[in-house]
Amino acid sequence: MPVPENRKCSKCGNPRVKRSGYCLVHRAEYMRLWRRTHPLTPEQRKKMNCRAYTHVLVKRGVIIKQVCMSCGDPDSYIHLPDYSDPRYVVWLCRKDLSGVNAYLIAKRKVDGAR
Repeated sequence: MPVPENRKCSKCGNPRVKRSGYCLVHRAEYMRLWRRTHPLTPEQRKKMNCRAYTHVLVKRGVIIKQVCMSCGDPDSYIHLPDYSDPRYVVWLCRKDLSGVNAYLIAKRKVDGAR
């Protein structure tokens, strides 16, 4: 089955990566250039490393996926309340996770922090 035009890399015409305009090779090239001009802050790096390590722990079976702790929905996602401890996770469904994130954003606005 041929790849539709809107699903091809804008540089070479190969099939593109999901949510990207490029194939794997050109996406990697773009990201290398972007990271050079947009370095991560220490806080961003800490969060990124914590998320990555948490997903490794889930893949290895150290952390077992559970139901939403608020409503019991089996379709749950990881929420990391403390980025210094990748093993401390809270499982929330999409609805409850959105509510927690909205609360945290509103709290930051009130506190005057970004």
